[in-house]
Amino acid sequence: MFTWEVGSTGSLRGRPLRYLLVRLLHDALKGSGGRGSATGALTVHDLVAGCEAAGVVFDDRASKLVSDSLRWEVRRGRVRRLARGVYVFAKAPRSTVWRIRRRTSEYLVRLDEIREARQLAAERGRTRVDTAPAPLEMLARSLPLRC
Repeated sequence: MFTWEVGSTGSLRGRPLRYLLVRLLHDALKGSGGRGSATGALTVHDLVAGCEAAGVVFDDRASKLVSDSLRWEVRRGRVRRLARGVYVFAKAPRSTVWRIRRRTSEYLVRLDEIREARQLAAERGRTRVDTAPAPLEMLARSLPLRC
């Protein structure tokens, strides 16, 4: 699992955020039937709303983080920029799409756990929420990452 990549506050950055954005664009394209280049296109505002609906908390300017992440995906060829602030899913191998869907599902589970912990803390009147990762996840953070 890759849940340690989700911050304890529910923030996503880097690869997890890029994967979530690509999944949102892919789902929008599949939901439109995949007809035409303009169908399935989403604006940065739509993508930010989709991320926030999934439980992502943005620490900085959300539109800046989203557009920076999408710039990387445009270079990789997975996303196409149609106009300023308008993006559409371009192409990716089936195995890549499968991997993105699997990992984002894990991220969304972790975001739900954080949201539930916040709601429980709010019901109990606490101001600080304990969403610390499990000891195994802390161990995984300390291990060197291989690329």
